[in-house]
Amino acid sequence: MILAAWEHGEDAVKHPADHLPDETANAIATHFAGRSMRVAAGSGDLAETLKARGLHATEARQRVRRHLEQQVGSNPDLVALDAIVPLLDTQLAVFCGDPLCEAELRRHERFTLVIAGQDPARCRFCGGSDNRRAARRMARLCRDEGKRRLLVVGGSPGTHQELVDLLTDQLELRVIEGDRARTRAEAERDLEWADLCLVWGSTILNHKVSELYTDRHGSTREHVLVIRRRGVAALCDEVTEHLVRTHRPTGRPG
Repeated sequence: MILAAWEHGEDAVKHPADHLPDETANAIATHFAGRSMRVAAGSGDLAETLKARGLHATEARQRVRRHLEQQVGSNPDLVALDAIVPLLDTQLAVFCGDPLCEAELRRHERFTLVIAGQDPARCRFCGGSDNRRAARRMARLCRDEGKRRLLVVGGSPGTHQELVDLLTDQLELRVIEGDRARTRAEAERDLEWADLCLVWGSTILNHKVSELYTDRHGSTREHVLVIRRRGVAALCDEVTEHLVRTHRPTGRPG
């Protein structure tokens, strides 16, 4: 019966009644319709889903398929996509190729498959943004060091907004405009609140404002850091370098 369909060509599957007896034609149409639906909802959709996540290379997609096969116990191309997507969401981390992004993603135990993609914008850590990569790495180190309240003195309205956008769900953040008058009492309260104060030199920052935060003595002076480079990524990188340099292990003595 199947051989008859191939002998009559593709039209026999599309229009079986024109070529074969009704019973034979209906059986063939049902058989091939089922196969077509399975392929369309299987390998084709899965391949497009993986490409949409930045995995354009065949080898990368094959790695994901092998991983999924272990998870679902069968060929993932034959499993409903609705059952596959949650696994991709929780276990797959595509990164841009930057070693920092890879290292940060591998810190998450839930990501059992960390793989380089071909579209930086699909990186699960930085989204293709140098600023986001630097900010998220800095935020993670701040949390690790117990410094969850960040005070930024200086900078432009644009950089303030970008910091807010990048860090709102990562840390508690306050920004002080460097060209507005500030009293010593206000600066004192700012410093008492902050775990880390960043005085952002080479930006919009009046000397009278900056010295309220840098001319310090005692415990509050220890958590004031003068940032000497401009740009969001540069600020975050300086904080990261500072935290790495001053890190004190908290493990038990051996």
